[in-house]
Amino acid sequence: MNGGFIQDMKSLVVKGDYAMIGKGVVFSSADLPEKERFDIWREMFSKKMLGFDISHVDSRPFFTQANFISLGAVRVTLMTSTSENYHRSPSLIASDGRDDIALAICTAGSCEISQGRGRVCLSHREATLFDAAAVMEGKIAAASPVEYQQMVNFCLPRAELLRRAPRTKRLQLSTFYDQEALRLLLGYIKMIDKGNHRQEWHLNEIMGRHILDIIAFMLGDSKRTEATTGGVRAARLAAVVGYLEKHYREPGLSVEDIAAALKISKRYLYSLLDSTGESVTQTINRLRLRRAEELLSDSKYSHLGIAEIALDSGFADLSYFYRKFRQHFGEAPGAFRTRSRSISC
Repeated sequence: MNGGFIQDMKSLVVKGDYAMIGKGVVFSSADLPEKERFDIWREMFSKKMLGFDISHVDSRPFFTQANFISLGAVRVTLMTSTSENYHRSPSLIASDGRDDIALAICTAGSCEISQGRGRVCLSHREATLFDAAAVMEGKIAAASPVEYQQMVNFCLPRAELLRRAPRTKRLQLSTFYDQEALRLLLGYIKMIDKGNHRQEWHLNEIMGRHILDIIAFMLGDSKRTEATTGGVRAARLAAVVGYLEKHYREPGLSVEDIAAALKISKRYLYSLLDSTGESVTQTINRLRLRRAEELLSDSKYSHLGIAEIALDSGFADLSYFYRKFRQHFGEAPGAFRTRSRSISC
């Protein structure tokens, strides 16, 4: 396994295409030989793939896991790591020729970045921009000895970002926090990381443009940007879907609840879900019926009655549950449970 991991890294570094379709490529330092772990990661991953030299400053053994996702011209890295210092030197800049603008979001622990005369310190869900073509110093630190530091980093094409958000250069090393656009961006990346999209190259290109839209929304004129681009709308839809997937089991969940939680109008909520081909009620019922199907099919839940499963799935009205279940599956819940058990046996 270790040899295969190292060969994969060599191959991807040579190709310069280290993030593939869908959920990307995940690398973990835990897959490397323990005695050589840090040295291999530093030389093959950190320097060659990210363009940073690093030093390990944690009392615990070195650990890093990275998920690389390529979305057209945008590259995303989701990092989980022990505490480190890092440095982007003139020699590294010259060797990789990167000319991106980077957006760094700290999602756990802290991150410090110094570039030129500027310095910024980030904590949970705070973000900043920096210039990948300039020398920089920094450090990341876990919040406690039993936690890891976590980052989401975006490499953004300079010319395209400046075209969408001309204020970008002036905003480098500013701190962005608790902004709607930042929350939308993190929600959109979470959707992509979960793989809730078809794995096709042209869709990855579209998602890359969406990310640029959302970041421009964060950096520029929010009303103008949202009105003229599709990325913010796509991120809002991802936020709606994520909210429904988290809360669908609440029996009294209403359109008013959803819209209020997401700070959008009911009309806009309807408009967003129209693009999926489902209404709010249809989406909630689909999620609830999927939950009921799982419980009825799994022998671990044989002690639960039909009414208990209906309630657990979010249906407060038992007769409504029976009607919707029969419409969707073509048979009553009890018959479905009996048939599923006989097939599994």
